[in-house]
Amino acid sequence: MRNKSYKKSLTIGIIILFIGASILPVISGKINTLNFDKSTDFTNIANNQEKTYITIYAFGDTLTKEKKILIPTNEALKIYNDFEFMTSEMAQNPLSDKTQILKNNFVDLLDEKDLLPAGITKKDYLSLLTPNLLKESKDQEIALKIYNLLTNLINSIKNPFFNKVVNIFKSRFSDTFPPPVNPSVIGTATYCSVAGFGYGSTHPIFITPRPRILLIWNAHVGDTWVGEIFTDKGFYAWGTQIGTALGFTGGGMTLGIPLGNLFAFGGYAWYTSILANYIHYNPQ
Repeated sequence: MRNKSYKKSLTIGIIILFIGASILPVISGKINTLNFDKSTDFTNIANNQEKTYITIYAFGDTLTKEKKILIPTNEALKIYNDFEFMTSEMAQNPLSDKTQILKNNFVDLLDEKDLLPAGITKKDYLSLLTPNLLKESKDQEIALKIYNLLTNLINSIKNPFFNKVVNIFKSRFSDTFPPPVNPSVIGTATYCSVAGFGYGSTHPIFITPRPRILLIWNAHVGDTWVGEIFTDKGFYAWGTQIGTALGFTGGGMTLGIPLGNLFAFGGYAWYTSILANYIHYNPQ
C-alpha cells in the first residue's frame, strides 16, 4: 500500500553540479521548470574533462529516494541539453510522436547512466511526463488519435478562406459588435473549454446547448478563461476583447439592462481565438 501511494505521488528532481555553477531541472506531472546560472560558459564546461556529480531525487509522500553518481562533465551536459530540448517540445507539442520519442530517449539515457534510484522504474519516470488526463484515460491511443485528428482538422481550415468567412460574420453584425478599443494581444487554443462574461454581447444572443459552427462575442469589459483539454495549457483574457469559437457546444445569453448589455457563456470548442487588451498564459 505504501509503495502504491509512493508511486502515485512521485515527483523527480535532477541536480547537475558543475564547477562554479548549478543546474536544477525539476520534472513533475504538470509543471516543468528550469533554473540555471546564465553566466555559465557551457562551451568551456563541455571541453572540461573533469567529472561532475549528478543526483536524481524521487520525492514521495513519506520518503525521498536519491541516486548520486560521478560522470564526465560532457556527459552531464548532454543530459542537461536533452532535458532542456525535451521539456521545450513538451510545452509546444505535448502529445506529438516526436515528444513521446524524446521522453523515451531521455529516460533510457538516465537508465543507461544508472541514474534511476532503487525502486524507481523507467515506467514510473515516464508516467510523470504524461498529462494527467491521458494517464487516467482507459484508452490512451484513442485519446491521442482524437486529439491529433481535431488538431489537423482545425489547422486545415485555418486558412485565408476561413478567415474571410469569420470576417463576413463579424462585418454582418458590425452594429452589434463594434470593433474593440485598441486590443493588442491574440490568444488561441485547440479542443478547449471556454467560459466568459462581461459588458457586451454574443451572437447568437441566446446560446442554446447544442453544437454550432461559430460563436462570436464582443466585450467592452470582459473576462474569458480558455483551457486546452489534453495539454493543461490555457490563458485568461480580460479587458476589451472580441472572441471567436469554432465548433462551439455550450450555453449562454445576452441580457439588456439600463446600463448596457451583459453576457455570459460557457462550453467547449474545437478552436478558440481571442483578441484582447490583456492575455495571461498558464503555464507561461
